[in-house]
Amino acid sequence: MGNKINDMSICSRKNYSARKAIDDDRLSSFVSHHSVSDFPNELTERSSIYSADGDDVQVSDFNLLKVLGTGAFGKVFLVQKNSRSPTGEGKLYAMKVLRKEYIMAKNQYEHTMTERRVLEELNSPFIVSLAYAFQTEDKLYLVMEYVAGGELFYHLKMQETFKEDVIRFFASEIITAIGHLHGQNIVYRDLKPENILIDKNGHLKLTDFGLSKDGLNMRSEMTFSICGTPEYIAPEII
Repeated sequence: MGNKINDMSICSRKNYSARKAIDDDRLSSFVSHHSVSDFPNELTERSSIYSADGDDVQVSDFNLLKVLGTGAFGKVFLVQKNSRSPTGEGKLYAMKVLRKEYIMAKNQYEHTMTERRVLEELNSPFIVSLAYAFQTEDKLYLVMEYVAGGELFYHLKMQETFKEDVIRFFASEIITAIGHLHGQNIVYRDLKPENILIDKNGHLKLTDFGLSKDGLNMRSEMTFSICGTPEYIAPEII
């Protein structure tokens, strides 16, 4: 099983490099033909910020500690609230930074807005919580709780297999999280070990809601988009 996971990881890195080269070309083309004034209203600095505790925060209220991860649209940093902030000095967060040019060049505007909207609505111990959302002229910032244990994928790679009681425990928390989403008329659509985080107490939290679909009537509506991560999609769908 360990070899399969390693092969999967290598394949993902190769695919990412190929996609990045194509995306860089798209970005160059987009930048040469557009300006910030062409962005939708939600991607302008005039848009309202989100704050779970009422603090009116900005980038300067956080100290950058290290990079936690790099994705197709930006990076996730470990940050710490500094003394400039009115409350919560010293608290750690995961800050997702997205470049607006990338979002528009790669037609990810709807996915980005969905992620912010979904995170604002959710309240579950098994789903990562959004603390703040704000923006500058060229970037969007989503500041979320920091989940110290990292990805389930990492632990699976290290241990290769989990004991049956651990699997039952993890499965129950994942099902609870998915059930909460369905109760809010939200379909997740990208369940994979990389999108499941483990907190310091060993509990799971779902993260990354860019491919989610909200506002559905779960009893009468369906989705028809083929989306997700290729390595985890059923072969007959691909």
